[in-house]
Amino acid sequence: FMQAREEWITTNIGGYSLCSNVAVPQLTITKIMYHPQTSTQFPDGDDLEFIEIRNTGITTVNLSGVYFMGTGLVYQFPANATLGPGLCVIIASNATVFQSRHGFSPFGQFTRHLSNSSEKIMLADAFGNLIDIVEYSDRSPWPDADGNGTYLRLKDPALDNSVAENWEASSDVITTMEELSPDPEIKLYPNPVHEMLTVRSGSGISSICIYDLRGSILLTIEGSGNEVSVDMSPMKPGIYIVRIFTREGSFPRRIIKE
Repeated sequence: FMQAREEWITTNIGGYSLCSNVAVPQLTITKIMYHPQTSTQFPDGDDLEFIEIRNTGITTVNLSGVYFMGTGLVYQFPANATLGPGLCVIIASNATVFQSRHGFSPFGQFTRHLSNSSEKIMLADAFGNLIDIVEYSDRSPWPDADGNGTYLRLKDPALDNSVAENWEASSDVITTMEELSPDPEIKLYPNPVHEMLTVRSGSGISSICIYDLRGSILLTIEGSGNEVSVDMSPMKPGIYIVRIFTREGSFPRRIIKE
């Protein structure tokens, strides 16, 4: 039976050799804030943690199911999320605090916190194939970004991020990915909205995610054209983040529900 089963699998699915050297997207961890400095305004340093992931390839990456594996931080990208070539996304430990500190909403919010000393961060695709791995440390030869207001930044996205010498401690202002990509003529109306929200994009919409200000996903809608209607009537009055996924990348917009 086992031999027959193996022959069937090899014939219809492929041999075990196909499990070797699996092609994975060119996603690179390029920034790590693992031990933020506390202040009067932000007394809980853990809330300021973040990780930046950049698409270092030349094609758009489908992020569906991409996640951080292991026993550390927990986050999985939503279905139909995409990232254009050269663009980046930031995942933060507290979306509300991150937005207050840096002036824009992160792509998403992870749970559990990064170690203040050393941790192995492993990014994998939906099938568990390893995409990228970085094991940072607060000891030399790693740069000193340990609670002093700086974060780890890969000197160049093309460098090997597993090598400590390729990183530097940076205090540069964190910017949103929209500064790296032209606006694809996204329009949301009406805003404020009572019931139906219309989202339009000149580059086509693959999906839309609605987040609250804590970074929690409240609604995901798949798209197939340049216009998507979102029923906001079940939402409570307040401010929400609408992230629009297109073939050019993903773009957040803020709306008010009345």
